[in-house]
Amino acid sequence: NEQTGNDVDDFVEGSQVDSMTSLLNKRAITDYGKEAVRSGGQVSIVMMDVDNFKMINDTYGHLFGDNVITAVADVIKKTVGENGAAGRVGGDEFMLVIKDFVDEAGLSNYLRTIKTNVEALFQDKLGIHRVSCSIGASRSGIDSDEYKALVRIADKTLYIAKHKGRNRFIIYSEEKHGQFHMLEEGYDMAEIRDAFYS
Repeated sequence: NEQTGNDVDDFVEGSQVDSMTSLLNKRAITDYGKEAVRSGGQVSIVMMDVDNFKMINDTYGHLFGDNVITAVADVIKKTVGENGAAGRVGGDEFMLVIKDFVDEAGLSNYLRTIKTNVEALFQDKLGIHRVSCSIGASRSGIDSDEYKALVRIADKTLYIAKHKGRNRFIIYSEEKHGQFHMLEEGYDMAEIRDAFYS
């Protein structure tokens, strides 16, 4: 296909998009992430989910739950912009591929913007049951140069964010969180617990 100048638009051409959110679907964001990491440069793999989403669904109904997912997706799209892509990989789970974020402070700005704007959603309706999200991030060239390892690190870091109280983002640092051994299958939850309690 002819290049349009927007690498996300070019990538989406011919790929499937999640029908509810208009984000990439799981397969497409996986392919996009693999290609971004393979091509080198500065890439962050970010795993994110909505905190207590089952409670929101059970309390306010599935239609409202769908509205929450759509609104969160809009926040993600506006924040990432043309500096990467995002996909919905499960019910309330998202994966972001952020490129050219300069440094840890720059990546923190992206993630803080997402967290803050998600918190602002539906405040009038939800009151104390505000929408929030937990986020874990890994960085190519720092944590690993392999896509699968970056995804696993981001996923494990998300787990730490959830267990430290939710409504936060954590950018993986071996110094702070210890070394995660990237096993092909399964998760070494003891490693994560050790990192959490440290």
